[in-house]
Amino acid sequence: MRTDNLTKDSTIADLKVKNEMLKKELKESKDIHEDNILNEKKSLKQLKEKDKAIHNMNKDLEKAEEIHGTKIKEIGELKAELKQEKKDKLRYQKKELKKEISNNNKSKKKDSST
Repeated sequence: MRTDNLTKDSTIADLKVKNEMLKKELKESKDIHEDNILNEKKSLKQLKEKDKAIHNMNKDLEKAEEIHGTKIKEIGELKAELKQEKKDKLRYQKKELKKEISNNNKSKKKDSST
């Protein structure tokens, strides 16, 4: 009977040791799992921040493209305006030259007739 009690005692002691080991492993596994969850949350937060930054950059890019397009349009309008002003100026200068030539011709005719 004594050996039976010793066997039972040693079996109980072995089971207690195994139980403690399993508790430690479970706690370690739980800690690792919690760390993994925290890391995933951090990664997700970083991804959301990057996504928001990319979204903002895209908005800024769209605004810049819109401004660029407007500036190109304005430049085109200014070029057309300048071209028209040059044409008008040349037309005016041409008329003035014709008048001057005509006046010169008239004065030459008067000079030659006198």
